[in-house]
Amino acid sequence: MLQGNTVSPQVKSFILNPQIADSDIPFAFFGLRTVQKVHFQPDNCLLNKLSDETLQRIARQLSFSDFVNFSATHTRHVSFLRSDSLIKEIFDRDTSMTLLLLEKANHKAKCYLGCQQWNDQWLTPDAVIEAFPDCPQSKMGIAHFKAKCCLRGLTLNGQPVTPEAVVEAFPDTPEGQLELAYFKLKCCLQEQRLYGRTVTPEAVFEAFPDTIKGKTSRACFIERYCLRNLRLYGEPVTPEAVVEAYTDCPNGKILVARFKEQCYLHGLTLNSEPVLLDVVPGACPRIDCPTGNCSCVALAP
Repeated sequence: MLQGNTVSPQVKSFILNPQIADSDIPFAFFGLRTVQKVHFQPDNCLLNKLSDETLQRIARQLSFSDFVNFSATHTRHVSFLRSDSLIKEIFDRDTSMTLLLLEKANHKAKCYLGCQQWNDQWLTPDAVIEAFPDCPQSKMGIAHFKAKCCLRGLTLNGQPVTPEAVVEAFPDTPEGQLELAYFKLKCCLQEQRLYGRTVTPEAVFEAFPDTIKGKTSRACFIERYCLRNLRLYGEPVTPEAVVEAYTDCPNGKILVARFKEQCYLHGLTLNSEPVLLDVVPGACPRIDCPTGNCSCVALAP
């Protein structure tokens, strides 16, 4: 896929405009662009002596924005260069255009889930799914949307979204595995069954990948179990286990210091000794969720 040039705010605003249908964007785009000043007469331009096939090969190497200017410059070939198939092909190959369509699809998902209208009309979940462009990044956006529909009991294609469908939607990547672990946590909290079985805290614990973010999320997860005296694998989670888990995480010292503060406030011991803070409670850097995802701390009381 071609990496396009930096998109101007005007172009971005045009593509994200709710009044412009996604299918119309590649073609309506021609009416937006201002043709750059040409310092030679098109009829005398050497490019105008080239065959249509050669100009098409040149056009396929351009970003979509450059292609619009290029086709507008060569009026003799305008009908050939502006064929629907060529426009769509070049538009779809431009990464910058695809990412804007992805952003637009995410906006639609937020509108639907937030019970807001899009272009004065109510969206359907099927329309949201169809808005995501055909690119790897869309897989995560679609999976997130399906997960929220599942947890809220919403339908897709007239059918309830099952937890199994959500699991299959997440991409098999480190990021996808981490988000899947968060989804399993929510299923655990809402007592949703997955493949016919209750999602246990142990299943959630094992779902976190062995990545930097995954290890931090797992440590944050067991910290909450420790502070709330919940059991994992049939045993209470000890403060020592939490400290050990945070040791391998980025900013481990800060996270351990924050956890020790919580131990002090909850009256917990560490290594069979009362926790004595080296700093005044509350002086540790505030980190509500080390992973940036509040799912890992949203545990049942």
